[in-house]
Amino acid sequence: MERGASVRRPVASAVRPDADLQEIRRRLVESGDLDESAALSLRSTIDSRLGRGYSIDGGGQHWVLHRADDDHDGIETELSVQVALGGAAVVPVPDIVQRGTGASRYYLARRVAGTVLRTDIDLDAVPVPLRNALGYQFVDSLTSVHGVDLTGTGLDRLRADEPSLEVHLAQVHESLERAGITARPDLRELFDSLAATIPRSGRSVLRHGDYQLRNVVWQLADAVRVSAVLDWRYATVGDPFVDLGVAQVFWSGLHGVRNRLFGCPSAHRGYPSFEQLVERYSERSGFRISSTEMSWYYAFGFLVVAARICGSGRPSSPTGTVGHVGMEAVITPLVTRGIAAIEGNILSTASCR
Repeated sequence: MERGASVRRPVASAVRPDADLQEIRRRLVESGDLDESAALSLRSTIDSRLGRGYSIDGGGQHWVLHRADDDHDGIETELSVQVALGGAAVVPVPDIVQRGTGASRYYLARRVAGTVLRTDIDLDAVPVPLRNALGYQFVDSLTSVHGVDLTGTGLDRLRADEPSLEVHLAQVHESLERAGITARPDLRELFDSLAATIPRSGRSVLRHGDYQLRNVVWQLADAVRVSAVLDWRYATVGDPFVDLGVAQVFWSGLHGVRNRLFGCPSAHRGYPSFEQLVERYSERSGFRISSTEMSWYYAFGFLVVAARICGSGRPSSPTGTVGHVGMEAVITPLVTRGIAAIEGNILSTASCR
C-alpha cells in the first residue's frame, strides 16, 4: 500500500464502515483536513450497539462517523437537521465535514470537545455549584430548539411527515406489541386512557424527539455552557410537549430504576427538580399547559422510552438487557410510572401554567 494511503484499525473495530473509510480519508486529504502522510484509526463508540457511531482519529484531529445500517436509522433526517441548524446559529450542533455519495449512507462530523453526562457516575462528578445552572441551561437549550424558525431554516419541509399524537401513540403501541409487551392488562388500560384523552396543544415546532442529558455536550470548566445538541434521528415537526415528556423520564422518571446506561439527575443533590425545569420552560417559551395535560405527556414519555428500549421499533424481546440489567426490570417500572403519571401521581405539576 502506498505511503499516505494506509488505514490503521484497532482489532476491536467494527467492520461495517470499512468500505467508506478509504473514501473518507481521500476526501479529508483533498479538503486539507488531513495530511497525506497521516493514518486514520477507527473505533466503535458507545452508540455502536445501534450500529451507528464510530470515532475516527488522524493527524491530531478527531471526527465522528455516523453510518446508516437500514432504512429505519434516521440518518437522513439527522444530517439534514444538523446542516440546517449549523447555518442558523441558534442551536449548537456538530460541524458536518462530509456526507456519503451514491449508495454510501453516512456523514462525518467534527467531534465536539466537552463532557457528555450519561450515567449517575457522570452526574455525580459535576461540581455541586454548577448543577443548578446546568439544569436550567438544559431546558433553555430545548426552548431554543422549539423556537427555531422552520421557514428560515428550511425545516418546514418536515411538516410533510409530521405525525399527529394519535399516529405517534399508535406507532409506540406497535413497537411494544412487536416486543411482546402489550399483552399486559395494565398497559392496555394505559393506552386506552391515553387514546381517550389526547390533548390539543395547537403548537407545531421543531421537535428533537430524544432530548436528554446524554444527547448534550457540555463545557463545565468554570461555568456551564452547551457546546452541542446531538442525535437528531427522531427529529420532526410536532407538539413541543412530547419532548418535555421524554425529558422528564430521564431527568426524574427513572429514579430508583436500576440500570447502568441512564443517569437520573433527580437522584443527586443540587440539580433542579423537573417541576422547576417545566416552570422555566413555560416562562422562556411562553407556552402554557395545564397540569392535567402535562400528566398525559409524562405518561406518553414513559411509553416512548419503553418502546425505544425494546428496540427502537424493531422486533425485539423483553428478556434482553439494559446495561446488564434485565429489560423487564426496566420496562415494568416504566409502565407502572406511566400509569401513575396519567393519574397525576408522578410528580406535582402545579407550577405548569
